[in-house]
Amino acid sequence: MIEVAKACVASDDFQGVIGIMACHGIIPSEIARLEVTRGLASEIPHVVLPPGKTAHRKRVVPIMWGYDQVLDHVD
Repeated sequence: MIEVAKACVASDDFQGVIGIMACHGIIPSEIARLEVTRGLASEIPHVVLPPGKTAHRKRVVPIMWGYDQVLDHVD
């Protein structure tokens, strides 16, 4: 998994970002509906996922690695 994550970061493109987010537990359909907020610029970078099967509560995912690529290709 570490090698997959490194390859996703190294590719530095949108496909790599999809891989980075998948490693963070975010699936492609959630990425497609993602509304980028100021969360990526927060002290702890994060994204708030759109309502899905957990519509009764917000799902916040901190971006622990691959931040630069996510910021460049999603923001």
